[in-house]
Amino acid sequence: MMVLIVEQQVNVSVKNIQKTSLRNRQGRSQRMPQHHNRRQTDCYAILCGTPKEPTLPAAASVVLGYLSPHTTSSRLPHGAGRFGGCPLRGEPTRSGATTAAMCGRNSHSMTSTQSLSSSRKSQITLFIILGILLLAAIGFGLFLVTRVQQGTLQQTTEKNIPLPAGATGHPIEQFVEACMRVTAQHGLEILGGQAGYIYLPQLQLSPNPTASDALMLSPDVMPYWYYLNTKDEFNSWRPELYLQQKGDGSVEDQLDRYMNEHLANCTNGFHEFSSEYTITEGPVTTTTTIRKGDVLFTAVYPLTATGKVDNRKVSFDQFNTKVDVKLGEIFDVGSKLMEAEANFTFLEQNTLNVMSLYSGIHAPLPPFSDLQILTRSPGGPWTRSAVENIIRNDILDFVRLIQIGNTLSYHPYQVSGDVNADPNYAPQQGIFNNFNYNLDYTTKYNVAISFLYPGTPIYLSINHKEVIMPDNKVPSGLFFLQLVGLNLWDYRNDYDLSYPVVVTISDPAAFNGRGYTFQIPLEANIRNSVPLRADSNLPPVGERTAAMGINLPAQLVDRFVKVRILDDVTSQPLANVSISYVCAEGANIGETNELGVLTAKFPYCLLGGTLLYHRSGYLGSGFEFNNRGNESPSFRIRMMPLQQHPVKIVKVPLTSPNDKLPLQPGEEAFFTLKRVDANPLDDPAPLPEFISFKVTAASYPRYPEERKAKAKELLDNGEMTQQEYDDLTTLIDQEAAEATITLEPEGNQLISLVPGRYEIEGHLLLHKNITIPEKTICVERDPIFKTCIKDQKLDQQVFPEWETGGMKLTAAFTRDEVYSNKTMVLYILTTNPPASWDDLESMPDFEEQSNLQRSKVRPAFT
Repeated sequence: MMVLIVEQQVNVSVKNIQKTSLRNRQGRSQRMPQHHNRRQTDCYAILCGTPKEPTLPAAASVVLGYLSPHTTSSRLPHGAGRFGGCPLRGEPTRSGATTAAMCGRNSHSMTSTQSLSSSRKSQITLFIILGILLLAAIGFGLFLVTRVQQGTLQQTTEKNIPLPAGATGHPIEQFVEACMRVTAQHGLEILGGQAGYIYLPQLQLSPNPTASDALMLSPDVMPYWYYLNTKDEFNSWRPELYLQQKGDGSVEDQLDRYMNEHLANCTNGFHEFSSEYTITEGPVTTTTTIRKGDVLFTAVYPLTATGKVDNRKVSFDQFNTKVDVKLGEIFDVGSKLMEAEANFTFLEQNTLNVMSLYSGIHAPLPPFSDLQILTRSPGGPWTRSAVENIIRNDILDFVRLIQIGNTLSYHPYQVSGDVNADPNYAPQQGIFNNFNYNLDYTTKYNVAISFLYPGTPIYLSINHKEVIMPDNKVPSGLFFLQLVGLNLWDYRNDYDLSYPVVVTISDPAAFNGRGYTFQIPLEANIRNSVPLRADSNLPPVGERTAAMGINLPAQLVDRFVKVRILDDVTSQPLANVSISYVCAEGANIGETNELGVLTAKFPYCLLGGTLLYHRSGYLGSGFEFNNRGNESPSFRIRMMPLQQHPVKIVKVPLTSPNDKLPLQPGEEAFFTLKRVDANPLDDPAPLPEFISFKVTAASYPRYPEERKAKAKELLDNGEMTQQEYDDLTTLIDQEAAEATITLEPEGNQLISLVPGRYEIEGHLLLHKNITIPEKTICVERDPIFKTCIKDQKLDQQVFPEWETGGMKLTAAFTRDEVYSNKTMVLYILTTNPPASWDDLESMPDFEEQSNLQRSKVRPAFT
């Protein structure tokens, strides 16, 4: 299949060259002068003559249609005109006369027309004879050259497999290099999605991105290039670009390894050539070289092909291909952005600037610093959780405005209005100007850059409190000020903030114009309302939670609170349940005993108190509890255990929704589940991560339907008998029936659930080239006759993978379903990949179809 594609491309190129040659010949013939008047033609022939003794290149160029306009004029005398060395009509000759005077209709320069005609006929006859002899000589020469070339080719290919017509290089060589390109592109795409990693290192991962070594955005896991780790130390997982030694984990080393491991998956035992050759192959050893404008792959891949008809052999050892991705430049830009963030904290500076616009005494965010003297109540209070929502939903989205001036994506924002008439124009434009940066002032980078806050959880602490209120600075001894109600309110708030940013660096010209993206996560960090730099002296902040200081004996209410916790399924008491209490600050109260009971004193809390409980293997949660008054409260809590279920993926074809199909080789399914309508204090269940499944090709026959189609093609072409065809198809069916399908999870194979409503979303990818052939469509029709008067050509498109399935719906899982020892079956709608432009336009909406086919795709427990 790949060979045919390459040959077709070569044939197309030859046709394009032929068309270009034809256009060149036509263009030159149109530019040649047309002398319709015979006397004018005769005059030009006599006065100007013709070039004598034309050389072989000039004659050959005339025959082939590539006559250069300078072929003859290079030998013309000074002052000659443009055509055939003769002055243009009206141009002066050496003697000062004009062509019009010498060659005009009334010219009497020629005294004997008859003698002139006789002389002219003799010249014409002579040139005809010379032309015939010249053409004969050229033809004989070409014949000899062709015979010599044929003899040489026959001699050099006597022991080799013949070259296909129109192709450059051997078909097997073309096939391997095409597979190298496909494998390289896949490896580069994984690399770009995972911040320079195909093979992830040992990382400390957490669903909380500010307590993790990597940003987990389904389906990508991106190690941070710059972040503050859980030990409050700045760290970087940026890999080295260039290989120093084998196995060093550099980008080149990973690409080497990926090519070594996956090239054979593409060549597939050279099944495409099995009818003609027997091919033996050795191991693959790849050397990747990242250059300025592309990536070069050199693979030592020993192959020996033996013809089944004539036993002739050909050997291959080394293959080369290059991919047009500016990976070196992308990496250089990413490294400079990382260094700029570490040294100049441009992410934090912009965040603080925008936060200042939202902060104030009576603003949504508490001010960084302010004073207020008044006799009425102060501004606020603010709650940390409400401030966090504003920062996540309104503030951090401003990172999208950051632009790097010396890149392809630089388009500075301009405020509409009149700079002279609008007093707000200058300050508004100044805000946008603050988002514009240059990496340097000398280099123009041929990449595009964008910034994005991905909407993930952040770390936020304000004065280590949940409720933020100003302090009254009027001394308690100044009774007269208190009597008149005069207060001095101090608004000084220390913001501690951490959040991730995804930097996407794109090469729009890569992959032959399809484009390539490389994602780099960075973490912005602010402490005490000041940006943290790599050389900052960090205060010991400990764990990124609220401070735990309210459980001092002097702050405890002199009464006991009793908490009893039971298993919600068995009603048995639960020991070792951790109980904590939050009221502006957090306090660890203790754990339940073997009877599931904790009796303890809690801190005083007038408003905003929350009791939290947590145990591994159960759904932790909490509830509001303000600890004031004299009564001794008692709470009885039931905790739902997390039930683990194996997961199975089943496809449901849209054309026949009653069918249930397994995954096939080359397919990969991604699912995410999110519990909704839960208590905001509930722990996430399941953890916010994705589940990925794919089929191991090693345990399954590779595309049995394609093998049958190939056999049918051989039968139709007379290359296989009916009996051979029947035997082969029977064998293919037998292999398919006996094969086992192995699900290979990239995430968790088990999923932990509790009863409740869940949002389920799935995507099915087919990792296989999808080709959309070219098509001509009518874009304008005659309003009366409805005939097409203007059409447009849609070029062929090739997609390396395609989303052939999906689903999205909300479903409730009952207690009986969840607390059963059954497998959870996740269904996903699927359809055939597009084969034409019409198919592209009619691709289904899987979310809409999920609601229509709800009974078919709702997850089940079997």
